Amino acid sequence: MNIGNWWKRLFAAERVTTTSDVGWTTLFGGGNAYLPGSNQNWERLAGDVANNAVASTIIGWVARTLPESPAMVTRPTRDGKRERYNEHPILALLNYPNGQYSGDQLMAATIRDYMANGNAYWRIQRNGAGRAAGLWYVPASTVKVVAGDTTDNFIDHYELRINASHTESLPTDDLVHFRYALDPLTGGRTGIGPFRALYRSIVILNMGENFEASILRKHGAPGLYLSVSPEGGPMTLDEARIWKQYITEATSGDRVGEPLVGMPGSTLQAFGFSPESLALPTMLDRYEALVSAACGINPVVTGLKVGMEHSTYSNQEEAQRAAYEKAIIPMKGAIAAEITGQLLYTEFDRPTSGYEVEYDFSGVECLSDKESDRVARLTSACGGPYLTPNEARAEAGLDPIPDGDTLRTKQPAPMQAFSAGGNGTRLNSVQKAFLEGVNGERTR
Repeated sequence: MNIGNWWKRLFAAERVTTTSDVGWTTLFGGGNAYLPGSNQNWERLAGDVANNAVASTIIGWVARTLPESPAMVTRPTRDGKRERYNEHPILALLNYPNGQYSGDQLMAATIRDYMANGNAYWRIQRNGAGRAAGLWYVPASTVKVVAGDTTDNFIDHYELRINASHTESLPTDDLVHFRYALDPLTGGRTGIGPFRALYRSIVILNMGENFEASILRKHGAPGLYLSVSPEGGPMTLDEARIWKQYITEATSGDRVGEPLVGMPGSTLQAFGFSPESLALPTMLDRYEALVSAACGINPVVTGLKVGMEHSTYSNQEEAQRAAYEKAIIPMKGAIAAEITGQLLYTEFDRPTSGYEVEYDFSGVECLSDKESDRVARLTSACGGPYLTPNEARAEAGLDPIPDGDTLRTKQPAPMQAFSAGGNGTRLNSVQKAFLEGVNGERTR
């Protein structure tokens, strides 16, 4: 079987969308949301991952860093370097995609879907000449990818859900499709977000917050169990409901702590577990750390509890730098590559032009050397001072001084010779041998 026939048999006439709709069902007839060792659909239980408090905190931090590294266009030069161009039509489009929101807002919305869903989309608005004149954010939840049946027709088209009863078909040239990673369940037509394997962890975090919120909503009153001894007589179902309503009203809301009178022969005791008995505060730390690690961002950076317990000023700077190097720079590099291939080369320039969209990280504070570190590094590389006094004074805004144009290198400290008996001390054999060697060298 050749690759073309295999492709047709595997994907012919299949509608491919996010893994929640297709997944294993498309390829092998199972459910993709079932994590190893479990038959529970954790993806359905997790819901919108971006609405989880921990995931939202991480995504929010990433979105806030985006303006620190603006887009630029570069082109290779003859000496192997890349020349930067500050003016290019695609830069104007990225900075001002439409008349309703800015490029930073477009990128923030894109990052949300990109990380939470694994897919993000821009719709290209065209002018009368058919050229790209605007970009619009399209929620990933409204887009369905329809597969082609050959490698040349990898994606046939996209279906955009306008409302419950209306769907619009869009050609592939009218959407820019960002994929966080290639999903093997759809043959790479859709992406995988970093939270795919963490749906169960997301559910645990959600349930932990719900449990604590329920306790606090009842002003800390735990669940109660009313039992009746045989001497108290039988209790009908209607009587049980009346007592349940009475106990609920008397132990929740603003009435927490009021005296409670039970029926004769009854015993009221706490039912269930408290957050402390479940070790909930520390248990949730593990899942905070897992979600952060999946994104490559240390929880120290985002201020999560598991990170703040070990946070200091110095390691926070190191964590921010690592987050850029391990997460932000690779992520924006992948986005820039898609913009280059799906927008720059299709709407503005040919691939042979050599132009590429990149992001400029030179202004990111945590990636730049501190002045003291830079001076120490240069001093060490030169083996001593690398500025003349007047050069240093000029940087400090001071006037030059006479004889200040000569580089003042460090002189080795003079060697202090031992003087036997000079201060009443006696020299040991090692000191004597050393002095004899020194004096012998001087007399030659």
